[in-house]
Amino acid sequence: MADFASSLLAMELTLAAPIERMHQLAGRRISVRFSDPVLAEVYSKRLNALQGVAGDPDHRLIVVHAADIGWTSSPAWIDRQCSPRLFQDALACQRLKIAYPNFPHLWQIYSPATRTGVQLTTGRSNLPPWDFGAPLRVHLHWLLATHGLRLTHAATLGRQGRGVLIVGNGGAGKSGTCLDGLAAGMVTCGDDYVALDLHGNPKAHLMFRILKQDLAGLSRIAAFNGKFDGTGLNWQGKIDLDPETFFPGCLTDCLAIEAVLLASIAGGATANIVPVSRGEIMRAIMRSNLYQFPGEHDDGLQFFSKLLSQLPCFRIKLSSDPAANGDAIDRLLEKVGS
Repeated sequence: MADFASSLLAMELTLAAPIERMHQLAGRRISVRFSDPVLAEVYSKRLNALQGVAGDPDHRLIVVHAADIGWTSSPAWIDRQCSPRLFQDALACQRLKIAYPNFPHLWQIYSPATRTGVQLTTGRSNLPPWDFGAPLRVHLHWLLATHGLRLTHAATLGRQGRGVLIVGNGGAGKSGTCLDGLAAGMVTCGDDYVALDLHGNPKAHLMFRILKQDLAGLSRIAAFNGKFDGTGLNWQGKIDLDPETFFPGCLTDCLAIEAVLLASIAGGATANIVPVSRGEIMRAIMRSNLYQFPGEHDDGLQFFSKLLSQLPCFRIKLSSDPAANGDAIDRLLEKVGS
């Protein structure tokens, strides 16, 4: 496996992937090259791209189909006796990262030493269903880790550069809370994945220009009424949308995180925010992040412990009224700021 990964990383793939897009994510310049113009368009639309990115990239990623490098198929390898932990520990000796367990006909490989990665597939149809919503998620996790940052399954909301991190299991209300805040004039670094930075005071960075919400959640926001009739749903039965189409300027590159909120749906007329233990927040974070990157959760435990040691923790019991949820988070920001 290590030999295969090393040989693929050593191949001259720029001719096979002539389409280059430059992105700046969490302050790092990333070159992404594509063999497929459709993937180039979709990925670049979702990734947080800044205009006028100059200078040599900090990382290089290549997204290529097997046929474009003269292969009739991509290699297959299945060993049901190998745990993700054992797999990653064995590769660590070679200073390599490979996503595991593997999806059929999809390889995601990264070298932290050279800061170079390859995504190899036999075609778009073999990408996992969530790929277009969070493209290159695994590679971004690895490259952020080389700088001490972490890609985290969480949402954010804030104003004037200050914000809160919203955590919880799927269906807990993170995306809905995020949209409620945007409707109230707040900003976000994302409702699903953000890059957390613990150098100095905790910060969150925007990674993907997308929010996801079901039709019931969208119906609560007046700005969305009737706008998504007949729109196709993603693999989770939700609508993928660029929130800046409806709330210009609502996506911000960075927020200073001043509190962590555990979301829970209560459905009352008012939203209520109460203190909660760091242990309860940690359990919620690990439940939603533990299986994102199999075999690597020990680093996550250490990272999130450091995060929570620096921040106050609360539970938000969400209201059925979007404005009430936004107002409650505004009041919390005023409280922790004072």
